[in-house]
Amino acid sequence: MNTPAGIDRSRRTYLVLFPHDLHRDAVLAVLRALYGPLRLSLLGGDSTVALEVYADVRGIRYYFTVAGATDGVENMLQTHLAGATVTPVDGTDDIMATTLWSRVVEVGTSNAHVPLRIASPAAVTAGLLSCFTSLSGNEALGQQWIITAARSQGATPNRRWTQRPIDEAAHKQKNAEPVFLAVGRMAARGLGAKALLGRLQAHYSSLRTHGVRVKKRRFVRSATARQRLQARSNPLVYPATLNAAELAAVIGWPFGSPQVAGLALGHSRRLAPSYSLPRQGLVIGTSNFPGDIRPLAIAAEDRAAHTLIVGPTGTGKSTLIENLITADIQAGAGLAYIDPKGDSVRRILDAIPRERLADVLLFDVTDLERPIGFNVLAGDRADRVAGQLMLVFDKLFGLSINTPRAYDVLRNTLMTLAECGYTVIEVPLALLPGPRGQAFRDTLTGQLRNPELLDFWQWFDNLSTREQAETGAPITRRLRPLLLYPELRATFGQVQSGLDLAAAVAARKIVLIPLNSAQLHEEAALVGTLCLNALWNVIQVTERAENFALYVDEFRDLINLPISFGDMLAKARGHRLPITVATQDVSRLTDGMRKDVMNNARTKIFFQPAASDLALLAQELGGTATAADLAHLGPREIIARIYVDGVATPPVTGRTHPPPAPVGLGQAAQSASRSRYGRPRAEVEAEIDERLRLATRRVGRTTGTAPEPTPPEQIGWEEWEL
Repeated sequence: MNTPAGIDRSRRTYLVLFPHDLHRDAVLAVLRALYGPLRLSLLGGDSTVALEVYADVRGIRYYFTVAGATDGVENMLQTHLAGATVTPVDGTDDIMATTLWSRVVEVGTSNAHVPLRIASPAAVTAGLLSCFTSLSGNEALGQQWIITAARSQGATPNRRWTQRPIDEAAHKQKNAEPVFLAVGRMAARGLGAKALLGRLQAHYSSLRTHGVRVKKRRFVRSATARQRLQARSNPLVYPATLNAAELAAVIGWPFGSPQVAGLALGHSRRLAPSYSLPRQGLVIGTSNFPGDIRPLAIAAEDRAAHTLIVGPTGTGKSTLIENLITADIQAGAGLAYIDPKGDSVRRILDAIPRERLADVLLFDVTDLERPIGFNVLAGDRADRVAGQLMLVFDKLFGLSINTPRAYDVLRNTLMTLAECGYTVIEVPLALLPGPRGQAFRDTLTGQLRNPELLDFWQWFDNLSTREQAETGAPITRRLRPLLLYPELRATFGQVQSGLDLAAAVAARKIVLIPLNSAQLHEEAALVGTLCLNALWNVIQVTERAENFALYVDEFRDLINLPISFGDMLAKARGHRLPITVATQDVSRLTDGMRKDVMNNARTKIFFQPAASDLALLAQELGGTATAADLAHLGPREIIARIYVDGVATPPVTGRTHPPPAPVGLGQAAQSASRSRYGRPRAEVEAEIDERLRLATRRVGRTTGTAPEPTPPEQIGWEEWEL
């Protein structure tokens, strides 16, 4: 194909996704800003801009092509169209240039001095865009306006027209805005191409007024027009003269919120980073404000003010958490991460560098082959350990409100088991009616020195079998999963804990806790809560948690500590423990928890939220960013308020980074952790069985066989195999 005359050899094409709240003033600002660079470049050669609309069955797309000496125009476009996404297009994706158009026409205007009839610019734009809808099959419709600046206001593209009488009022109106020379090209594909072009012809006919109309260039054949359109070539003589106001209406940019099928409107406004925002520290992403693209970070000294991340599935929340954790790992810091599903932990394992493999403590309760022990009743002070755990269970199960008697029974049972060196899985056995339970209680009371606990067990033993069953049933029903799931029994039934969180914090270990909720179902929350409670007990006796951080995804189901969430965050700040919590939506939080996290997590990072969260989160942005800005964030785009030196900075928009590159040592990290902290399943099960056998050895001592317990249907109790 021969090169058309006037082709721009140096050009860059962009796909433009406009913001949802595009205003006509913004479109005019772009066109006015284009005028100067285009006009100045005429001194040294041609410079043009192509403004294009393309539509097919997939919807409407916009293209913007810069040609010639117009450097920086794309930055100008993003600056004036806050929230627009401008993406470079390579040759294979340049659909205007590669489409096999069936019919193409070239158009101009009939008068350079009279403006088109555009009474309502928004209505004209909506009418134009309606022509690009209701396409089917392989149908496509395109429009292209090639523009350059007129040499002077009022310049005409054809000397013949200057000999006509000129309406001075119309001429003044025409030149109230910057004037451009232009050529229009309309293209259609498919069997109905002629009818599709007829839509555009009918629309442009409505802009006709006395003395001016948009008209087809009669002597330009369709094949020639097609070649020019695909090459985005400049004409030797421009057949149209349009001012900025006319162009704003005919280029089809979707200002005025037109209700048009297939029109994809884009992203939120871009907000500039404040000068005080750190560039170094824990990097959360990169600013996307035109002209100020730079890192966004949380300074080390501000991390203990805590961070809240909000984003539904697919927005980039998990990837951001993984990036933050990977940055901590690479910096040599310690951390604990509670992941409700487990997928995120697996990706983090694969990103751990070789020099930190020995620091990994993978606490996976679903690993039945080498379970890591976690005795939640272990500790120097049995009364304190049991008391803390009792408060956790009460938060989880609501015993003090629903069954006050069961609350007292469980508290005494936990304290007894802790004092005698047992585990939480023995709770059902301690409350079991019949000889086997009685034998275990006799073993316990034989070791007790606490008179109050001895009195409690004397009271319990004096109950009838039915009363014992009714007393223990609410407790056993709630703790049953610790026995029904073999992996939980093997984990919580070990007297010696492999999960030593005090040592992990001191040694800056990488503690990864996948809850694998798909396998454990609702019990995942129980496991996560117990882990978080144990870690919190360690933090409270640690003066300063230097270089250690806590990450909790979907924290709503895990924050069941003896203190309020707000108090936890406030006290953690005093211990210099940075806590990062994340949730898919804040509307599902209780009012108290929502207030606690909003008041105490000073850095807030929001991805595109659920609709129910828009108003709530917009309130946290101080009025600078709106609910509409939040609603139109794209994937991995964020609006953040970063806490800096005691002050929450104004909202800034940015884009988070892609997932960390895998190192490929995930399996090695997992194997090292299992070998160091886990124990063989057979060994653990044998130890538990032997401990329980010895604790209940009095059963059947007189007759040599165990007496038959009362049938379950008579007492409302189900015997347990421990």
